[in-house]
Amino acid sequence: IRVENGYKSYGQHVVLDGINLTAYKSTIYGLLGASGCGKTTLLSCILGLAKLDSGTIFLEGIHSRKQIGYMPQEISLFQDFTIQEICLFYGKLYGLSDKHTIQKADKLVELFDLTSVARSIKSLSGGEQRRVSLAVTVLHDPLVLILDGPTVGMDCLLGERLWKYFLGLKAKGTCIILSTHYFQEATLCNQVGFMRNGVILAEGCPEHLMSTFNASSLEDVLLELSINQEKQLTLINHRTQELKENTRKTNNDLFPKEKAFSLDRVNAQLSKNVSWHTKHYIVTAALLVYPLWIAIIYCLVTGTLNTKNYSVGVINEEFPDIQFSHQHYCHIQNQSYTLHDFNLTCSIPNRLSCSFIYNLFNSFDIKYYDNWDLAKLSLQKNKVSAIIRIPHNFTDSMMGRLEYGVYAADELVNSSYMHVSLDNSNFIMYNILISRLRDIWMDFFVILLKKCGLSEKNVPFPIKLEEPVYGSPNTSFSESSIPGFLCGFSAFYPMIYTVSVIMSEKVQGLLTRSFAAGMRYTEVALAHAVVQLVIMVTQNITVLFIFFYVFNYRLVNHVFYILVAQLLCNIFGVTLGFAAIEIFNSELFATYFCIGATVIVFHVSG
Repeated sequence: IRVENGYKSYGQHVVLDGINLTAYKSTIYGLLGASGCGKTTLLSCILGLAKLDSGTIFLEGIHSRKQIGYMPQEISLFQDFTIQEICLFYGKLYGLSDKHTIQKADKLVELFDLTSVARSIKSLSGGEQRRVSLAVTVLHDPLVLILDGPTVGMDCLLGERLWKYFLGLKAKGTCIILSTHYFQEATLCNQVGFMRNGVILAEGCPEHLMSTFNASSLEDVLLELSINQEKQLTLINHRTQELKENTRKTNNDLFPKEKAFSLDRVNAQLSKNVSWHTKHYIVTAALLVYPLWIAIIYCLVTGTLNTKNYSVGVINEEFPDIQFSHQHYCHIQNQSYTLHDFNLTCSIPNRLSCSFIYNLFNSFDIKYYDNWDLAKLSLQKNKVSAIIRIPHNFTDSMMGRLEYGVYAADELVNSSYMHVSLDNSNFIMYNILISRLRDIWMDFFVILLKKCGLSEKNVPFPIKLEEPVYGSPNTSFSESSIPGFLCGFSAFYPMIYTVSVIMSEKVQGLLTRSFAAGMRYTEVALAHAVVQLVIMVTQNITVLFIFFYVFNYRLVNHVFYILVAQLLCNIFGVTLGFAAIEIFNSELFATYFCIGATVIVFHVSG
């Protein structure tokens, strides 16, 4: 393995500054340096997980990631899985049979002093988890081992045991590159590279380096190299700029012969996803049941307005004395009101205000007031949703308008108006009340015309509503909102699920480790999409069943078309979820992005 003039930066921060490294077969190469000096970044570039800005990496005799074993600095293991399940997952990635994987796992458990393959990762101590991580790394007998702090958190006896294992692998021809903070550990390596500020200051055999610098320990060697680097800081900065401008670009494809797509890798990821849902059956059940409850709540509360629960205040000035209210006088059905001053013969029970208020009773809870100020105060305090004032000569004025028509005097017309005041802070509620009052008035007026022997065609509303192209004349608000509900939440659920699942793997380093084992992003996405598809189709069918078979909303076309539309929205949600994962490195920020994106989609999509 050879790195020449490797340069890597993140913005203005230079991580690798013209680095050179050479590691040979049957060699243990110790990369020694403090935290933050660029060791992990260098190892990531060698694995192809990150790309050099310039410089070249040569991997002689290595054609696939299956020939490399990588142990990251973090544990990066699925905490709910057992040791055997973890080994089976990575065994599938490396193309091993389950039988071979189980046999090898049993040997490694014994070698690394782990109690049982049936133990879950989360039940192990930190040191035990690192040993499992190392066991996964050597599971497939790789030609190259890249270990980022392999012995951190292990006791000295177990560390010595592991080093004997490393030496045995080296004797078989394995090239081992490991990063370490321990100088004592570095003396066991065949080669050591001292790394500081993105540069390998010197590399070679530990004994040779100590002899060259006339030092008694590797720590003294690093100290002298660090002092010399500080003295040459200006020269180093100049060389950095020169590397940026003149060094040729690195070969980005380190594994040109590696398959771009493998069903074995997809199967490994798919098996892992299914196993996760099986172990977290409560979460899985919640994923399936949550949309069902949302749909039920929607059907119970959205747009199913019962105006009978809303109070309307009435000031009936045709009965100014409160004791002769609607309850006392208007309920005397046999008493009629006869008009002596008009040529019309109408059979009207009591006053017209009684008929109108009687119609109001069917739709609203009626409260009576004897003055406008008291009624207005009740409206302001939300005790009533509307107040209606009926003038004292309402009946006479209405009958006069019927008799004189367009020749009716302005005073007569004005005295026939009922005055209505509503709370307009709720736009939807306001319009529903207006619509209901208008319908009540129209019904009342049609009955009045019939009682007077006039045609209902005289109703002053010269618009005839034909059958709607879509929907029906009595389509409810909730029914008309179902498409928006289905489309919106069909996108929202998959988006949040995608972010939560994939981002958690990304943050914990699980994705990086899978990529180091050969997994491709397309394979991760495909395996996720298969599981997601099952969840989405189940959710979609459940919600449609609630809407159209439990609550009996009208379904005009075949349900297949709705499922297709939902599936398209699902795909949009999954795609936006993956976009959020690429943009953000924090699950919290990605979730905020998805919520904000959903709100935007709700507003701009109609």
